[in-house]
Amino acid sequence: TASLALPGAPSGWWTLTAELGPDELRADDRRIGVVRVAPVARVAWDTADRYLAAACEVLAANRRIVRGDEVTVGRLGRGSSVVQPPEDPAELGALNRALAARGVGWSYGRLSIDPVPADSGPVVGRVRVTRRHLLQPNGSGRTGVLASVAGEPWLVRSGGVVLVGSRLDPAWTELPLSAGFMPFMDLLLNRVARGEVILAQGAPGQAVPLPDLATGVRQGQREWRVEGGGMFRPRDVGAYYLVAGADTVGAISSNLDLRESLLAPASDDRIRRLWSGARVASLTDSAELAFSAGARGDLRGPLLVAALLLGLGEVALASVWRRQR
Repeated sequence: TASLALPGAPSGWWTLTAELGPDELRADDRRIGVVRVAPVARVAWDTADRYLAAACEVLAANRRIVRGDEVTVGRLGRGSSVVQPPEDPAELGALNRALAARGVGWSYGRLSIDPVPADSGPVVGRVRVTRRHLLQPNGSGRTGVLASVAGEPWLVRSGGVVLVGSRLDPAWTELPLSAGFMPFMDLLLNRVARGEVILAQGAPGQAVPLPDLATGVRQGQREWRVEGGGMFRPRDVGAYYLVAGADTVGAISSNLDLRESLLAPASDDRIRRLWSGARVASLTDSAELAFSAGARGDLRGPLLVAALLLGLGEVALASVWRRQR
């Protein structure tokens, strides 16, 4: 991997191309990627929230966020917000009313205390969740799901508001103690809360999962209408942008599978998995096996018998011909 600085690049979505010198396999000499250039998020957080505050301070120390009022994390703010359920259950009703007043299409439901793992996805990995409020859609559809637990929404986005089903605390989920917590917070604050959902990788013809809020896929002048939460198969190599209405919410970089250029010999076990019942042998033994296998028996015996029968037939015909003369 390589890290590149883009000094002076204006904000927006950029398609990057990396090329290698030509070799015997030319198809994989050029690869395409997509990046979104944007200033780091300006975040407001509550210093009393131990784990959220610690994560935000680490991100700020590494210049991944700065203090400001663009994104509020932990509670519902005036602008973009990352909201977690209140510590006091008595405050849940007031929070749901505030969410409805903001036009958020989701609300917090009953509390579940069944320990279950999160469903692994591009936003959050397979971490254990011990307490969570079920997230309930207020409309007729279920859109904006970013992550789920046991098949049920756990992280959703509606407008500029992101709802987390659990408090980001070890008493609710092991995520704050996992190695993936800081990347998750970086993604949440810099991308998800600001409208970007996914940067996916794929290959032509390979099915790539789409976020629930995606309504279309664009490449240049071409556009495909899609169903959020479904699959999309890129037709060719290139950059495909995911849209939700008029907003770009992600991208798919489609490149040839790197395994197509790996010329290392396959292992015997892999060959047997690909071709059930295959018999793997060395080149030195292949000739003998080719003639001794039951399905391909040695033909020398049958050929000699056939030659003998032909000879006898020729003698018989010659004898008959002489008698007739």
